[in-house]
This record gives sequence, C-alpha cells and structure tokens, in this order.
Amino acid sequence: SAPPHQTVMYSYPGVTFVLSVKIVDDDPSGTPEGTISVVSTVQEGSSIAQGFNPLVDGAAPWISTTPLQSTNSTHLNGAQNALLFEYQVTDLDTSDFAMVPNPFREICIEAQDGGEDPAEGWNRRCYRVFILSGPRFDPGCPYEPLQSPEHPDGQPVFVDYCPKRAMRLRSTVAIGQHFEGNIYFYDPNHDGTQECAGCRNISISLLADPGLPNGATMRETVGGPRDELFPAVHTNLMTVNLGTQSAEPTFKHLFSRRLAFTPRAEQDLTYRVCVDAMAAAAAPGGMDSPSRVCVLLDVVTPSFHLLGAPLAPEEPAPLPLGTQATPATITSRMRCKESFTLTMFEGKDLDGSITQTADTAGFEPDVYVPTVRFSPDFPPPPGLQLSPLTRVRTCADPFRVPSLEVSTAGLPEGEARLGCPEADRLYHVSQHTVTWQPQKGTEGQSLVLCLDVVDHRLPAHVGAVRRCAELVVAKCEVCVAPGDTLLDVAKEYRTSWLQLWGANPWLRNPHHLPAGAPGMQSVISLGPTVEATRAERLGLLAARYEMTPDMVQFVNPDLDPSAEHVDEGQRLCIVSEVCAVELPAPPGRMM
Repeated sequence: SAPPHQTVMYSYPGVTFVLSVKIVDDDPSGTPEGTISVVSTVQEGSSIAQGFNPLVDGAAPWISTTPLQSTNSTHLNGAQNALLFEYQVTDLDTSDFAMVPNPFREICIEAQDGGEDPAEGWNRRCYRVFILSGPRFDPGCPYEPLQSPEHPDGQPVFVDYCPKRAMRLRSTVAIGQHFEGNIYFYDPNHDGTQECAGCRNISISLLADPGLPNGATMRETVGGPRDELFPAVHTNLMTVNLGTQSAEPTFKHLFSRRLAFTPRAEQDLTYRVCVDAMAAAAAPGGMDSPSRVCVLLDVVTPSFHLLGAPLAPEEPAPLPLGTQATPATITSRMRCKESFTLTMFEGKDLDGSITQTADTAGFEPDVYVPTVRFSPDFPPPPGLQLSPLTRVRTCADPFRVPSLEVSTAGLPEGEARLGCPEADRLYHVSQHTVTWQPQKGTEGQSLVLCLDVVDHRLPAHVGAVRRCAELVVAKCEVCVAPGDTLLDVAKEYRTSWLQLWGANPWLRNPHHLPAGAPGMQSVISLGPTVEATRAERLGLLAARYEMTPDMVQFVNPDLDPSAEHVDEGQRLCIVSEVCAVELPAPPGRMM
C-alpha cells in the first residue's frame, strides 16, 4: 500500500533503527567528481486506513519535519558515482506521538547529480518506518491532552463515551462493598476502522505472583472487533477525535478482563494485581513484546461521621469493654424536654477522587446506611428515647460536610435538595432524633449517654465511631410549659406558690409564667442552693433551713438515703417552709 517511491518498514519502541541507503549515478561520465548532492529529513506522524490522518487541525496535518544528518557516508569501491549513507533513528515511548494510533517515522532522502540544473533533477525516496508497540493500557477518562509541534500545550482528546468501569493504576475498594472494574488494553497499531480487519487479538493473563486477593475473581479476556458491539458490562469499541471535535473520528477497539472483589472486614490492606497483555499474532517483522501493568487496590473501611448533636468529638469504636469515650456535657433540668437531631453519613461519599462512576471503578457512594445505637457498654439513662432511622437526600459537596438546611421544593415527600445543581449529586444521609426528659430522682446526678454509629450489615467494629455526653441534671431548677402556674409546680414539689414566687422575684404574675425563647423552655427556681461548709447531721441542717429531713431528701435525691450526715462541700437545694399553714390559691389575676 506504499505510495510510489516509498518503502514501508517496521521498528519497535526503544530500538535504534539503522537505515543504509546506496546512491548510484548511472552516468558517471557526466558527474563531476564528488558532486552528488544529498538532502535528508525525518517526519513523524500517524497513518491509518485509506490514507486518512486522524491528527488533523484545519488543513495542516499533525506531522513534524526536521533535518536528518547521516551518521556515516562512504564511497563504494573508491568510485565517485556510488555513495553509501547510514541513518540512525531511535524511537522512544516518550516521543510526542507515543499515544497516537499507528505512529510512524518517515525518512526522506533526495539526491541530485551535481552536473544538472540545481532546480531540477532531484531523485526522492522515502522510507516509512512504523513503530510497532505491544498492547497499551487504557486507564479510561479523562484522557490527557495530545501534544504536537503545533500545539506544545496539548489539544484535547474527544471520545463518544468513556470505557465502562475502567480501573486506574490505583483504585479504592471498600469493606462490604462489591467492587467490579475492567482492566483495558488496546492495540496501538490498529488501522482506525470499525471493522479493523488487520487488528490483532489481545490476550490478558494474570500473573500468579502476586495473584489475586482471597475471594477475588477475574473473568476471561473479552472485547476486540469480533466481540459484540455494545456489551452491558464492558466497552470494546470507541470513537476518538484527536485534535478537534469536528475532525473525522478514528475507531479504537478495547480488550479487557473484569476484576470482581468483595473485601471482608479483615482485608483492609493494599493489594497488587499484575497482568500481561500480549497480541495473539506477532506484528510484521516477527517481533512482539508483552505489556505488563500492575494495579493497586486500596481496601478501606467505612468512615462514619455524626453531626448535629452536642456530643464529644468522634472516637473509634468499639472501645475496650467498660471504657467511656471522652464526654461532652449537656445540662438539663426537671420537667425539661431536650431534643436534638443526629445526622450520620459516610465521609468518603463526598470524595470525588475515589468514588465510582459509570466510567471509573472505585469506592461506591451512597451504599452504607449508618445508624445509631445505644452503646452496649453503657445502658441509656431513664427517660431517653431514640426515634426510628430516616434517610434524607442531600447534596454531595466535596468542600463541606452535608448541610441540613433542607428545601423540599420540587422533590418527592421525604427528600431534600440543598441547592444541588445536578440530581446525580444527591445522596442519602441517615437521621435519628434523640429526646430526653430527666426523671424524678435524678436531680444532681451526672448520667452517661454513649452512642455508637454503625452499619448493621457490617461487623460491629467496622467503621464504627462512639460519641458520648455527660447528662447533668441541675438541682433546684425546673422547666415550665405554656399554661403552667406557680400553683401547679408548688403542688408537684410539696411547697407553696408563695415560696416559689419569693424564689423568683422577677415573675410578675403567678398565673402566667413567661414563655422561653424560641426553641427553649422557660426555667424557674425552687429555691437557693447552698454548699455545706462542714460535715453536719442531716436533722440539724434541715432545722436550720426550716425544712424537714424528708423534704431535704425529696429535693436532693442525690443524697444517700441511709446516711445521717451531709458531707462537706456538698451542694443542697433549699426549699424552706415560709408558712406554717396551707395558703389558698393566688388571686385570679394580678398586675
């Protein structure tokens, strides 16, 4: 298929190609001594079927032309009418055209008899040397820009679609997730047509050392021009535009093997998998070489996070039996009802550099369902409740944690969209609501709440984190709800409304207790709190504050009921009996 005065030859990457050319003047009598003139150049380019060059930018082909000097020039047998020239060209995989289809270097030599008109008589001969490479690994999209002499910064490579689930040189796999990825190769010496009659089949073989991780499988080689055109789970045919999107495309056939792996909890390691790709038939010239590629599989554990609660920072769980995570402190009061929402999510769901897409194999987002449970090491305090799990859709933003300022406009009930520009960036977070109302008898106590964030489909320790809080119940303070009166609270705490009014001089009306700020409850005092300055008998202390020992014990349930003494430094709630007789209810309205 070579044009006139062109010879097709073959070389290989990294090989020094030596071309020896003999130039003979058939009419030596008309040639002045030593006057044969020679000019030689070398070009780089790409050639595929029917002479079409895919590397076209406008009307200029993507080919570089540079002068080439001979490495040796010798007169044959001492005659002046015969010269022998040697040219050396070394191809490297790092050359500008290393990734183009069917690359070549073309050496052109022009010779002229010194006795002829300088404008005429040049004899031209070209030698096109195709660089025959072994199969090349294709990591999938995005493809690096293609560099050329005219575009040293590179021009984009346009494809109709990307290879499905392509494995990169490093992929992330997650415990409990099913990973599937394709290792792709293609023949760089294809002819660019969809039929690709001259394409070679490629076989991909797994190296026994290091082999596969336990439980992983790899199917046989598929793909190429004789495979089905549009298989569901891998890609075997792509159209590629090199240089401009409007250029005529070339076709590239892919061969692949699919790796499947579901890591277990104990397999949180980095694994190396190596394959050799070999063309089924030798390239022209009889020389062929396998292409070896090793990919890394990083097996990671889920990384659950918990937001939206006044809890301590995250700690890995489970902790040793009986160990409490560093707590935060939540202070509450009797008759108060505390409520807060917990939001759980998987941190790597937001990492676009490792997550799986239709084109790239990797960590699969929105698979784990983190949920909260009471830590088995610390039973929940009385009066604490955890709502059932709900799943809420939110916006995946790699630059911030999920926001819960939900807007449900245009979405089905129960879903949330947080300014997401694209629906495919929506993913799920888990939510629970924790409610707690301190129970009578816990005043003055510090209770421990520990929550573990887990996925019940995984072993309990995989990815789990523990968050704890110290729940402190204040003494001598109670919450009041709308509609409550001082008389209601007084009956509950065995005292009089006048005593409570005296303990809260800021109250204007015992019938109408003020509402708290939005989202908060109003708090009133039962009386002052004092600190025991010395160890003292309970009866003497009660008498000093005009209380009975039973009343001291009632409003201070943290005291040891069997003890007859109050320890030094202990704080006590004082609710004195200001009246010896029962008082009537307050007047109907006071201003």
